[in-house]
Amino acid sequence: RVDLRYPLFAKPVAEGSSMGIRNTSVCRNHAELAALVAQLQHDYHQPVLIEEFLSGDEYTVGVLGNGDGAEVVGLMQVLPRTPGGDFVYSLEVKRDYENQVVYRMTDELLAAGAISPARLDAVRRLALAAHKVFACRDLSRVDIRCDRDGEPNFVAINPLPGLNPLHSDLVIIA
Repeated sequence: RVDLRYPLFAKPVAEGSSMGIRNTSVCRNHAELAALVAQLQHDYHQPVLIEEFLSGDEYTVGVLGNGDGAEVVGLMQVLPRTPGGDFVYSLEVKRDYENQVVYRMTDELLAAGAISPARLDAVRRLALAAHKVFACRDLSRVDIRCDRDGEPNFVAINPLPGLNPLHSDLVIIA
């Protein structure tokens, strides 16, 4: 038995690019969760991952290199333009990112006091560890979100991140 605290977050287990992650992915009770799981299984024909909703700050981190030579090239925080409520970096948000989110880079975060050097180091270490554990080669983009206690949590890794020069996260970070 696993004890998870509401709100919970549900998403398809084997999708990428936020497929199946919607503004409605946060569930506050069993009825919402059961309905969402049924809908996701119907739409995606695969198991559904259920986890505690991570309500803290969201970061995406760029990593370059291999093994012990890998290094973090930078990170950015993903913030909703309209604060309030439970922010989900959903498919809807990503499709309208210019109007929905603001990206704050490492130097901006430090200058504004929005992240402490210790928290920044913890986020970087977690991203680098994920890159190494998954044996990523050359580059990856690691998504990290803080929990309700402010602790960084690994969310996902993309070992083949987009490289579109206008809107790919890794390119923006670099």
